[in-house]
Amino acid sequence: MGNLCDVVVINHAFHLLTCPDATIRNIMANALRDMIKKQIGRAPSNQDIATFLSGSLDGEFGRDGGDIASLWSRARNAMHRLGKHIGCRWKWCEEHQELGILAPQIRSNDYTIVTLSTRGILERTLKATIHSLYVETLKRKPHQGKAFELTSKWDASNHFLARGDFTRFADWRFIHCARFNCILLNGVVHQRNRDKRCRKCDYSNKTLPHVLCSCKPHSRAWQLRHNAFRYRLVKAIAPCLREVAVNCTIPGTDSQLRPDIVVTN
Repeated sequence: MGNLCDVVVINHAFHLLTCPDATIRNIMANALRDMIKKQIGRAPSNQDIATFLSGSLDGEFGRDGGDIASLWSRARNAMHRLGKHIGCRWKWCEEHQELGILAPQIRSNDYTIVTLSTRGILERTLKATIHSLYVETLKRKPHQGKAFELTSKWDASNHFLARGDFTRFADWRFIHCARFNCILLNGVVHQRNRDKRCRKCDYSNKTLPHVLCSCKPHSRAWQLRHNAFRYRLVKAIAPCLREVAVNCTIPGTDSQLRPDIVVTN
């Protein structure tokens, strides 16, 4: 959300500086030049304007201008923050004598420059760059293959994302961290000489599968979870097949096994 807010501020400032109305464009440009002049102590060049709006703090651009917050200071700070993430910046084009914004292409190591003639695609371009950055960052993270390989096969595995049925807020907060193996357990914290043993049963590697399915002190929680699944399945059985036995021996047999659910037609 912070990145999207910065994109909106940058887009607003760029549209004012490239406004088709010459009066508005000149007023905005003069206000920006006056602010930069207070900052650096001299009349700014076109390149100085691009450097200032890019959020540079080098040399004279790092001085305290003593000015109050304004659209231009917000746009400068937004570009400074966003530039750290995606490498975008303002640029003065000498060939066309116009101000533009460079937006990198994360996957191709190339740049898209947005100028006056293409001002309408600035917001879309920056958002696409941010989206690509987060996707590539996510793909480089470890411990995500097993859960995604299973949950991507059936829509039912992701029903709660859109509807939230049968999901408490506590479950919602837990399940996303669990799917990406981001729960802070001893077995997943990658630090040298870290003790990875389970504090409950002293097992050598405290991972999420161990806590959920193998740690004996949590056996009561396994049983309750198992019973909750069984209850949901019983509720889903069609009314026409309503002769259901739960956790009972099979009638008419000598077996002492007690299946979870037996449906008799």
